[in-house]
Amino acid sequence: MTTQSLARCNSRIHTTVLALAMLTVSLTSVTQAQTTPTQAAAGDLVQNGDFSDLAVPGLSSLFGEVSRECRCNPNGEVQEVTHWINDGINHQDFNFVFLPGQADTVGAHLPAAAGGGLFKLWGPGTNGGIQNGLQPECTPLPACGGNFLALDASTGSPHPIVAAVSQQIHGLTPGDKYDVSFFWATAQQFDKVGNTTEELSVGLCRGENFTPENGCHGPGEHGTQIETTETRFTPEHGALPWVKKTFTFEAVSPTEFLSFLASGTPDDQPPFVLLDSVSMRAESNVIPEPGTWLLLGLGFAVIAGLAHRRPRWLHVPA
Repeated sequence: MTTQSLARCNSRIHTTVLALAMLTVSLTSVTQAQTTPTQAAAGDLVQNGDFSDLAVPGLSSLFGEVSRECRCNPNGEVQEVTHWINDGINHQDFNFVFLPGQADTVGAHLPAAAGGGLFKLWGPGTNGGIQNGLQPECTPLPACGGNFLALDASTGSPHPIVAAVSQQIHGLTPGDKYDVSFFWATAQQFDKVGNTTEELSVGLCRGENFTPENGCHGPGEHGTQIETTETRFTPEHGALPWVKKTFTFEAVSPTEFLSFLASGTPDDQPPFVLLDSVSMRAESNVIPEPGTWLLLGLGFAVIAGLAHRRPRWLHVPA
C-alpha cells in the first residue's frame, strides 16, 4: 500500500468514525426524547390541553363559575372546559373559550351585569382590525385553527376581573423535572382603544399554595414555583401572534396544581392573553428538537456516501 493510499484510508476511517459518532449522538437523543403516538399521549400529563373537549360543543362562551352563575348564553347553556378550573372572585372572572374564527366575528355573550351583548376581540373580522394572532399561520402550530382561551388581564382594584385557569396534575414523581409548554398570544377587547401590555404567569404548586381565583401563589413556599413570560406590548386595535413558551418545573409532590394567570395594563382598555396547546411532560419524554433530526440525517448521509465510494486500493485483480 502506498503512502498516498494509506493517507486516503486514514481519512476515510476518520470520516467514518465522525459519522458514526454523529449517528450515535442523534440516536441517543431520539431514544431519550422520541415516543410513539400512544406513548406521547400517555406522557402528556395535561388533559384537554387543546381545549377541544367542551360541555357544550360548538359554543364560544365564558366558562366555569361565571357561566354557571350568569346563564347568559342564548339557551341558558353552561359552558365548561373539561378538566380545567376557572372560578373567580365573586363571579368576576372573564375568561372565554373561543372556537376557531369566532373571537372577532361571532363573539360570545356577556352577562347582563356586564352590559349584555356580544364580546369580541380586535381582529380581521372586527371592522378591519389588523391581521394578528387571532388568525395564526400554520407555522408555528398552536392548533392551526383550533379552540383557544382568552384570559382577561385586567388586574386593577377595586374590582379585578382576572382569574387563574388551572388543572390538577397527577402522576408526578417528586424530584423529577417537567417541561410545561404552551402557545400564547395577546389581543384587545373590541370597541376599546389604546395600547396594552400583557404577561402570563405559570405556576406549579401543592394544594396549600393554591386557590381557584389566583392559582399558585407564595413562590418558594412548600416548593411552589412560578414563572412569568416576558411582557408583550400590543398595539391599539391589534393582537400579537402566537409564540411557543416552555418552562421547566421540579415536582415536589405526586399531585400538584398547574395554573395560568394573566396580567396586564391598562384596566379600562382590557388586555387579553390567549392560550393554546398546553402540555406537560417529563424531560425524558420531550419531542426532539429539529437540530437533533438534522444531526441524525447528516450521519446517515455521510455513511451512505462512504458506502458508495469503495476505495481503489481495496480492489483485488481477478
